[in-house]
Amino acid sequence: MIIADRWFPSSETYSKCGHIQPIRLFERIYNCASCGHLIDRDLNPGINLSRLAKA
Repeated sequence: MIIADRWFPSSETYSKCGHIQPIRLFERIYNCASCGHLIDRDLNPGINLSRLAKA
């Protein structure tokens, strides 16, 4: 079993390019300021945590 660190920024790290950007709770779509890609705020941390488990 892999446990992510409590402060691992899974929601704030953009899963496509790795850019870290704060996201507010009411925002449902994550719009990356670095590459402009859009992703659902619930899908993005899932991808990041999946990658952490595979690493």
